[in-house]
Amino acid sequence: MLYRDCEHHVNEESTHFVHLINSNPRFSGTEMYDWTALGMITEAIGFFGSKLLCPDRLNPYRDFPDLLSLDNAEREDFFKNNLGIDDLTKIDLAEIIIHQQGYSIGDRAFYEYYSGDFSKREAKALMLNRFERNGSATKKLLELRKRFGILLPN
Repeated sequence: MLYRDCEHHVNEESTHFVHLINSNPRFSGTEMYDWTALGMITEAIGFFGSKLLCPDRLNPYRDFPDLLSLDNAEREDFFKNNLGIDDLTKIDLAEIIIHQQGYSIGDRAFYEYYSGDFSKREAKALMLNRFERNGSATKKLLELRKRFGILLPN
């Protein structure tokens, strides 16, 4: 029998598999900012799918501030004061930010899907998008952040 956290992880990784095998998104040859945006979108889709399979799953980053909008000093303060991490060089900060952004978008997408405000057609289009043009993943990420209330700083 699977532990609950393991079940959530299996559901997320299964969603990643279905997403990547069907869309075959373009990771190679993209600019770093677009590659990062695609990573965030991929995590959003994975978390969204895991919530469809296990609606009681909680976003582990739900109590974090929007790490993407914090400057370095604010990020350092948050990790030191809330997580006891004094040296950010000892963690993979980029990976944490990618997951935090993706999970936050996926979590909000789930609730909008559940309420009927994010359609099956929209979810399918996101899942099948290959993001072949440079900048297309970044553009979509900005649209998703705006749509789901995760706004960039001024």
